[in-house]
Amino acid sequence: MSPFQTLLNRETFMADTELALLARFAPVRIDVQVGPDRGEIALGDPDELSDRVTIKGTADDWEDLLCPTPQPGRHDLISLGRNSPTFELPAPLHPLVRNLRVLNRWIEVARSAR
Repeated sequence: MSPFQTLLNRETFMADTELALLARFAPVRIDVQVGPDRGEIALGDPDELSDRVTIKGTADDWEDLLCPTPQPGRHDLISLGRNSPTFELPAPLHPLVRNLRVLNRWIEVARSAR
């Protein structure tokens, strides 16, 4: 399964009890760009007041992040954003930081789903 397909498979994510509980109390919309492919996933039940986080990267960036044993500096969203010139996190970072636990669990579940 490609990184793009893995990242947007809502059924996989909401089947994870920890992520479902986190997203229940911190719903978020994530706009994902993997190379030229764009998509959105809603974790929890977001409404118009929920945060929206946009994360962009090349297919190689996402492959590195979703690797079962990622390299240091490419192991989570913030470190990859700091160490890869092609991986973009939202500016300002407030929505990302506010939802960091949900987003980190989203990445953990995506890793295990591959």
